[in-house]
Amino acid sequence: MASQTLRIEGLDELKQKLADIPRSLRRKVFRQALVSGATIIRDEARRYAPLLKSNRLNRKVGTLRKSIVVRTSKIATRSGDVGVFVNVRPAKGAVYKKGVLVKESQRGKDSDKDPYYWQWLEFGRKRNVFYKMSNKTKRIRKFVVGRILPFSFLQNASEKLPEALGAFEMKLSSWFDQVNSTGNTKP
Repeated sequence: MASQTLRIEGLDELKQKLADIPRSLRRKVFRQALVSGATIIRDEARRYAPLLKSNRLNRKVGTLRKSIVVRTSKIATRSGDVGVFVNVRPAKGAVYKKGVLVKESQRGKDSDKDPYYWQWLEFGRKRNVFYKMSNKTKRIRKFVVGRILPFSFLQNASEKLPEALGAFEMKLSSWFDQVNSTGNTKP
């Protein structure tokens, strides 16, 4: 998958100033600031995402657009940092309690809630030919899966990174102004 990185200068001075702020508060403020910037990219990705013209058998209009969300990075959290990313959220999986199925999975091609096809729309797919033997007739059937041209809705949304950085800086500076004027550190 493609990913883009944005380099910000002046972080060393900011890190020194933030060393005095409690860690949990620092994480909360940064997460809120990152989410405010990532929301701009999410909205742009939703605008670029393809939309069905009408409901189909197993697809609802807007399933893909609704599934583009800002998520907290587990990798960054495990390493002690704060991070967010914009991605397509998969549908919920099956729920088991004590080994018993409580709720069926909402994933897969037969579910109208799962945008499993988003990677084909984002990156495209080449034409494939494969063969499968039928269990009943014992004949080999030829299947052709067509080519899909990429829409690149997430990659195109990354053009808004400078605007997202501005929203991040604005959120942080407004919090710093609030702390300096009132002394209240709550975000």
